[in-house]
Amino acid sequence: PSWFVPYLNLERKASRILDYSTNVMKGILQTDDYARAIFCSYHSQEEAEVIEGKVAARLRRREVFDRQSPPSLWTIVHEACLRTVVGSNEVMAGQLEYLLTAAATPRINLQVMPFSAGAPAASTRPFTVLRFTDAPTVLYTETRVGGRMHDSAQTVESALDDYDLLRANALSLGQSTALIKALLKEYRA
Repeated sequence: PSWFVPYLNLERKASRILDYSTNVMKGILQTDDYARAIFCSYHSQEEAEVIEGKVAARLRRREVFDRQSPPSLWTIVHEACLRTVVGSNEVMAGQLEYLLTAAATPRINLQVMPFSAGAPAASTRPFTVLRFTDAPTVLYTETRVGGRMHDSAQTVESALDDYDLLRANALSLGQSTALIKALLKEYRA
C-alpha cells in the first residue's frame, strides 16, 4: 500500500534493522507460502493475481540482503509468531525452516521471546527501528490500517530502551534456534 512506501524506501537504505514481531513474522522474513496465507486472510475478497502480486512484492524485500553492504537484522519474535498456525502446519514448517536458514547467516540475529517470559518487559506492540550510517534513526509502527514513521529523538530513544529490555528477556540466540527446531518437529509430525 502507498502508506508503506516511505518505510520501504528507508528499509533499503538502513544499515541496521531492529525488529520486534508479536503475532506474525516480519515481512522481510516471510516465505512465499506464509505471505500468501497472510494476504489471503487479510484480503479474502481479492483476485488470485492480486494476491500473487503482493506476495512477489513482499519477497522482493529480501533483495536488500543481496546488496554489497547489506543491513544487519536483529529480530525478536514473540513465541506467538511461531505457534500461531498461518496457512497450515506445512506452511509453518516451511516458515520455520526458512527462519533457521536466515538465522544461520552472518547478518541476521534471531531471538524468541518465550511465553514463559511472562508479561512483556517493554512494548506489547510490534515495531521496527531503522538505523543509518548517515541519517538519524527512525521508528516505524504499524496497524492494520496504516503505518507511521517516528523521528522524534525522545520517541526513538524510548523504543531503543524497549528493544534492549526485550532483547535481555528473550531467549539467547542458541536457545531460540533450539526452540524453533523443536517447533519444526511438531509441525512436521
